[in-house]
Amino acid sequence: MIKTVLKKGLTPSKSKLLADLYAGYNIPLEAARVYENWLADSPEDALKGIREVVAEVVEDMKVNAEQIPEPIALKNYSGKFMVRIPPEVHRALAIKAAETGISLNRLASSKLGQ
Repeated sequence: MIKTVLKKGLTPSKSKLLADLYAGYNIPLEAARVYENWLADSPEDALKGIREVVAEVVEDMKVNAEQIPEPIALKNYSGKFMVRIPPEVHRALAIKAAETGISLNRLASSKLGQ
């Protein structure tokens, strides 16, 4: 991977960002915009450049027997995860759920899905 990074004039962190962006990993939109501007004059050209760099990085990873991460978009999800919130937020949500006659889980799911 280092050869590809140096060949393209990228730092390892830029290379990882581009690989993650293309692979479907969660990249902050602001970071994607920074690298879009860094790579090309238009979003279309930027995406083309990202695809080229990622293809080279993946090929380099294969040559060096490095594990290629699975894209988030291809992973299976159970639909369950734990969220820690302050007690006062928990209380307010529980009251709101009770007032509207729905479960706390349904209320939280609705709010998270917005």
